[in-house]
Amino acid sequence: MAEQSSVMRQVDLTGGATLAAWAAIIYGLILIFRNHGVNDHPGRAYLVLGWAVASIVLVAGYVGVIFNPPKQKWIGLTFAFASAVPFFFSLYLFFVLGLLDGYDAVAKHRSVWSIILAVFWLLAGSRMFYMMRQISRAPTAQRPH
Repeated sequence: MAEQSSVMRQVDLTGGATLAAWAAIIYGLILIFRNHGVNDHPGRAYLVLGWAVASIVLVAGYVGVIFNPPKQKWIGLTFAFASAVPFFFSLYLFFVLGLLDGYDAVAKHRSVWSIILAVFWLLAGSRMFYMMRQISRAPTAQRPH
């Protein structure tokens, strides 16, 4: 029963942290295909897409390392340092896609859909940051002894 609880906790942490990254992948693909691969700001679409994919892979790996510690310590240390990528990505979602796009939506575009999208990114970025904090606290609370 404890094994099933541990697996469910692992799935809950991984899914909660990567939900915003999956939304960012969809958003990045829409940005790319809307302009037929040519973008005014190509770094924005590809940056969102690349960070989102990296965040999903690193969150899954980090949670796996927390709940099933590897025999080689360097693997755990590598994933511990690499877990900073999803933290920074959540801040990117919050500040760049949320606050800056929200400012642009209100000041320049005056579009209701842009404001709704900015609020979504504010919520998604803060949710991802919260879940990454929960994952970083999991080693002390959930690690099997």
